[in-house]
Amino acid sequence: MKEAQASNGKEGQHQHDLTTVHFLEQKDGVPYELEQVRCADCQEIVDEAKHRLVA
Repeated sequence: MKEAQASNGKEGQHQHDLTTVHFLEQKDGVPYELEQVRCADCQEIVDEAKHRLVA
């Protein structure tokens, strides 16, 4: 996985070990796939994208 430098001092200085997590959610009957890029060590969300699923 990619690594990125920590941007804040909450968890101290470390290299983020980035992991991409996918999950499904539904809002007002419309399904979405949510993709989050987060650090495996500190669980900080580095990036997030929501994709509408179409049939």
